[in-house]
Amino acid sequence: MTAEALLENERKETDSNLLEERVHTDVESEQISNLLSDETVSHDVTRAALVTKDQIMAIVSHDLQNSIVAISIGAHLMRRGLSEDAVDTVSLLETLGMIEQGAAGMDRLISALLDVERMAQDKLILKLERVDVRAILQECVDLFAPVVSSKSFSMTIHTGPEPIFADLDHDRILQVLSNLIGNALKFTPNGGTIELSARKQETQVEISVTDNGPGIPEQATALIFERFSQLKSNDRRGLGLGLFIAKWIVGAHKGRIWVTSNVGKGSTFSFTLPLDPGSQ
Repeated sequence: MTAEALLENERKETDSNLLEERVHTDVESEQISNLLSDETVSHDVTRAALVTKDQIMAIVSHDLQNSIVAISIGAHLMRRGLSEDAVDTVSLLETLGMIEQGAAGMDRLISALLDVERMAQDKLILKLERVDVRAILQECVDLFAPVVSSKSFSMTIHTGPEPIFADLDHDRILQVLSNLIGNALKFTPNGGTIELSARKQETQVEISVTDNGPGIPEQATALIFERFSQLKSNDRRGLGLGLFIAKWIVGAHKGRIWVTSNVGKGSTFSFTLPLDPGSQ
């Protein structure tokens, strides 16, 4: 009986040890599985980052190269023109315009990339001030007047009779509007119309840029505010960062941005900004 009792106790102790060993093994197995899973996720994130980096490098290299080629060709044409006895002033000015466009394109590209980097590190800081929205719309009209005239466009402003004051970063909102107007000019055929409007609401102002261009397919409207988004895969008239940055800037102002569009009839890009408390 004593021997049986001892054997029973040993059996129970052995079973308990085996159970503890199984639990320990299961915990270790789960930990290893979690580590492998984390490693897989980390690998996928790293790979996605590398793919994105490769995409950025490809796009940036392509766009920078185009600008550099334009500048180089312009410089060559100027050198050849100046070496001739009779200098054609008209051709010289056109060539200078080509060089300026190339330099401006490079500047826009670099500025966009710097903005994205600042956004990623939360270092894009707004300098808010009390600004009359009507004045900034008029500034846009004056800024784009030469391009609008060269393409036989018409650009109008529609607002109420009273000033609309909002708390905003003047330069950044001008950047947003310039991007929206630039896109309208880019995609709307010559002779089109662009309308800038501002509508005062209870606590905010709604600003819109409307064109009568080709419009945007419904399935694309949710994607155009994403980074590197292009309406057409073979369209390289830009880096695809303008609307992405515009969305961030408007969001930083505690507003929102969206688009409504009818294919074949045109598009309206709208965004909201908080009104100055004294204007509400």
